[in-house]
Amino acid sequence: MDNKEKLEEVLLSKLESLEKLEGEELKEATRGVEILYKLKNEADKIEVEKLKNENNLDFEAAKEETKLELEREHQKSEKRQNILQHVKDFGQLAIGAGTLALYAIMVGRGFKFEEEGTYTSDTFRNIRNKIRP
Repeated sequence: MDNKEKLEEVLLSKLESLEKLEGEELKEATRGVEILYKLKNEADKIEVEKLKNENNLDFEAAKEETKLELEREHQKSEKRQNILQHVKDFGQLAIGAGTLALYAIMVGRGFKFEEEGTYTSDTFRNIRNKIRP
């Protein structure tokens, strides 16, 4: 049995004993009951405050946990975006390198075709003229 329950029992017994008293004894017993009642109210207030603080701490802990979870999700999202950006950059580089390689192959074949000199195109004639000193 805790203090609050003991206090309630004493308060109830004092209230029951008030019926049998008269005069000055009744006034003093009433003051005693009043004091016990105030003590009980204070104990109730303390208990309510304690519960509020516990609930507040639980709320703060949940809030902090949610905040950390959101930060982790944000970091994962940023990591995915960085990977996608690297893949995109690599793809653009590969396309550029492929285009350059295709151009080199086409120019090489064009020069090979025109080595004999039987047929010359304006494009390769201009390129050959710019290459020659």
